[in-house]
Amino acid sequence: MKKNIGKILGTGLLVVLLFSGCEQVDQEPLPQEEPVEPAYSLSTPVELTGLRLDGRGLLIRTDNAEYGNQLFPVELLDLLDHGHQPEEIRETPEGLVRFVWKGHPVELEPGTGWYALDEELREAPGPSFWTGGQLVLHGELLAALDEHLDWVDGGLLLRTPVPPQARPQEITALAFWEQPGIQMLINRDHPIPAELDGIELINLNRTYPDMRYLRESMLLNEEAATDLAAMVREAENSPGVDRMLLVSTYRSYNYQREVLNRRIARFMNEQGYDRERATAEARRIVAVPGTSEHQSGLAVDFTSYELTGRGQTLTGAFYDTPEGAWLLENSWRYGYILRYPADTEEITGIVEEAWHYRYVGRPHAGIITRESLVLETYMAKLQEQQVLWTEEDDGSRYLVMYLDEELASKTMLDPERVGVSDSNEGGLILTMVWADGRES
Repeated sequence: MKKNIGKILGTGLLVVLLFSGCEQVDQEPLPQEEPVEPAYSLSTPVELTGLRLDGRGLLIRTDNAEYGNQLFPVELLDLLDHGHQPEEIRETPEGLVRFVWKGHPVELEPGTGWYALDEELREAPGPSFWTGGQLVLHGELLAALDEHLDWVDGGLLLRTPVPPQARPQEITALAFWEQPGIQMLINRDHPIPAELDGIELINLNRTYPDMRYLRESMLLNEEAATDLAAMVREAENSPGVDRMLLVSTYRSYNYQREVLNRRIARFMNEQGYDRERATAEARRIVAVPGTSEHQSGLAVDFTSYELTGRGQTLTGAFYDTPEGAWLLENSWRYGYILRYPADTEEITGIVEEAWHYRYVGRPHAGIITRESLVLETYMAKLQEQQVLWTEEDDGSRYLVMYLDEELASKTMLDPERVGVSDSNEGGLILTMVWADGRES
C-alpha cells in the first residue's frame, strides 16, 4: 500500500541516521510515556442499534462514539446471506490487513480510508479498523465491495432481488411480542392460555367441501387450511393414494379436558389402574389442557378409509397406508411436520403419533424434516444461530431470524412481507421470502 510503504520506509531511514557514524555516549533514560492506542485500533465499541426488514431488504444500523453510524464489525455481517462476508482475514508484517471478498483480494490500511481491491488503490470516505484481531469496516467500503449492498438511510442494506414499488410499512417487532403465531412451541413446559381460542379459524367443512371429514364444523387456522387443501388435493391425485380423512383439528381448552378425562376413565375401567397411574398413562397419550396443539388451530389428525373400514382410526398402522406414507414423505412441502415421531417422547413429552401433523409453515417444515428435528430442537437451533438462510426445492430463498426481547425492541418490519410468530418461550421468529423461486 503506497501510504503505508512510505511510512515504513521513513521509519527505517530515521534509524539509519541515528546510528550510522555516531559514537556511543551515556544518556539519561527517556521518561516512560503512557501506552497509546495504535492508530489502526478503535478505542470505543461499535453497537448494533437497529434492524429493518421489509421488501427492500435487510438494513443494519450501528453506532460508535467516535464515528457514529459509519462502522460495521465483521461479526455483524453474519446477519447477511452467505457470501457477503470477508474470508481468509489476516494481518501482514507491514501492518496491513488482507482478506478475500467474493473471490476478490482486498488489502486495507487500518485507521485510514485507504484500501486496494484487485490491486487497484482506492479511498473510502472514512477509516476502517483492526482491533484486537477483529475487523471493523466502513459502511461505504462494504457497499463498494459488494454490488448487493447499499449505504442508505444511515445503515447498510442487503437488497432483495426485486425491491417493492411502494414504500413498505414499518412496525416495531415488539408489537407481536407474546402474540400467538404459526411457529409457536406448545408442550407441557410451554402452555398456551385457556382463553386462546385458536388463531384466525375458519370452518373447513364449509370452505373446502370436497375434503373428507369425520365430524361437522371442523375448524383450522386459515393459512394452515389453505396449505392443507393443496396438500390433500395433491395427495389424492398421487398413484395409490385413496382419500385423506380428517379426524380432528381445532379443540377448545374445555373439550381437551374432556378428552383427557375420558382417557383416564378408560385406563381405570379397562386396565384397573388407580387414578394416579391412569392419569400418568393418559398424559403420555393425550396432552394436558393448555398444552395441546389442537387448541391453537394448527394441528390435524389424519386417518384413511382403509383403517376405518377395519374399525381403526388413530393408530400407528397409518404409516403403512398409502395415505400415511405419502404424508410422511411430502407434508413438509406444504408447511406440515409429523409432530411426534418415533423415539422423541423424552423431548416432546408425547408418545409417537403417526397421525398427528402440525402446521409450522415454510421453510420451517422443510428444515425440521431434512434435519430430523422436532419443534423443540428446532427452537433450540434458532436460538443458537439467530439467523438462518435456506433454500427450498422450488428455488425459493428464505431468511429466518430469532429475536430476543432486546433485539426485537431494535427491529422494524413490514408485516406484509415478514411473517412474525411469538415462539412461546421468550422470542420472536421472523420469516421472509427473500426470493420467490416460483416467480423466477
